[in-house]
Amino acid sequence: MSDLTASVTEDPRGSLVVEGYVALKYNFHYTSPVFDVNHSKLAKIYERWGRVLIVMDTILHPIYKDQIEGYFAHYNIPITWKIIK
Repeated sequence: MSDLTASVTEDPRGSLVVEGYVALKYNFHYTSPVFDVNHSKLAKIYERWGRVLIVMDTILHPIYKDQIEGYFAHYNIPITWKIIK
């Protein structure tokens, strides 16, 4: 969840000054090993959207690709990959 609070004012030179703050609230869950198909907690988070976006670098991708694909395939959740250098 995020909640943005902001204000806009004008400074003496006529420029707009935007000042804002974002409050963030997240729940963390510990599951090990995370991509074990017997642990459905991660899948339940993405089931409501029916998809998952995985952002990963080129070093980790070949290490975890098969585990991640197997996990989400088990729960019929399609993956969109974004591999970065």
